[in-house]
Amino acid sequence: YMCTVNPVIPNTAYFDQVHNSTGYADINADVQSVMAGMDDSAVLLANRTDCGHDSELNFDALLLGGYYCHMCLPENNSTCDVGGQCSNVHWLGYTCDNEFIVSIQNDLTIEITTANGSVIEPKNILLNRDVTYRFTVLGNEKNLG
Repeated sequence: YMCTVNPVIPNTAYFDQVHNSTGYADINADVQSVMAGMDDSAVLLANRTDCGHDSELNFDALLLGGYYCHMCLPENNSTCDVGGQCSNVHWLGYTCDNEFIVSIQNDLTIEITTANGSVIEPKNILLNRDVTYRFTVLGNEKNLG
């Protein structure tokens, strides 16, 4: 493998836009304030499908709005293990439909939940071919599990 350095210097205007007065280093208190919080209008981005490079979709707003699982993100298909589908959880991240959490309770009963916290009966789990499943087994106070 040979690494070749590109001698062309990139347009510094892009750096200035992001890192100086109009971007993350903006002195505007609305940008820098810890009270700024997340923009409630980001919820409107959930169902956007105009993902092309020439789209008007603001990809920074998508990520800064808390979307880690979205059809317009380039690695959306690699977010979950093979065959799993991700779902965005507003302001918290995402869950995958092929991930389960197994808890052994202190009375030795087993509780299985989906990644979003829904309790399910083991007999209701349907495993499909060509899907990689993740089962996380949690310990408990009696070190069972």
